[in-house]
Amino acid sequence: MKVGDLVYASSGTRLMQFREGTEEIDLEKTYIGPSPIITHVLERPAFLLITKINLADEYYHTAVKVWHEGSEWTVDENELKKTILP
Repeated sequence: MKVGDLVYASSGTRLMQFREGTEEIDLEKTYIGPSPIITHVLERPAFLLITKINLADEYYHTAVKVWHEGSEWTVDENELKKTILP
């Protein structure tokens, strides 16, 4: 998958938004890492546009950012299927 790809997300796919910047989190004092500040579960299938890829993170190894309903969300890449357009 690459930036600009249109991907399919089935109903039940979990989208997350995190606080920008994690400098306030002391990773030596916590083992869970940053927590999402907003989550959204898709009620019906949707097509999403990839805006960022390869989000290297200790907890969400395959995360990508997608555009959905006017906002950028983080989603596990394994929950998405690449759409092949004619």
